[in-house]
Amino acid sequence: MTLSIALLVLIAMAALAVLLHGLLGPREAWDIDAGRGLLTRLGRRKERLLRVLKDIDEERQKGTLDPTEHARLRREYKREAIETMRELDRVRAAWVRRVARQTAVPTSLRQRIDKEVARRRKVIEKAKES
Repeated sequence: MTLSIALLVLIAMAALAVLLHGLLGPREAWDIDAGRGLLTRLGRRKERLLRVLKDIDEERQKGTLDPTEHARLRREYKREAIETMRELDRVRAAWVRRVARQTAVPTSLRQRIDKEVARRRKVIEKAKES
């Protein structure tokens, strides 16, 4: 009898934990308030993808990866890296806009930020074309 009550309580606690995680858990990726954490995750993902691209090239140079497989993997990971960098730039720009609204940003700094965002967008577009 006591064992069945303990088991019932344990199941109820697990169900409550799942429910609370759904309600209070991680925010959506587009949530600007989650900006810092999302920036960190996207930055780590970008670094990981770039490292994978480098590893793929090294494996090809060593001869442990055939050319067709290398081309396929490189194409897939490059596409994913570009998408991640675009998302990273989008989130950074949203975060900067949010911070700019909350604080008085001098016009010269705002112009520098806008120029940097435009420069990064051009780099992404060039990478997309290649």
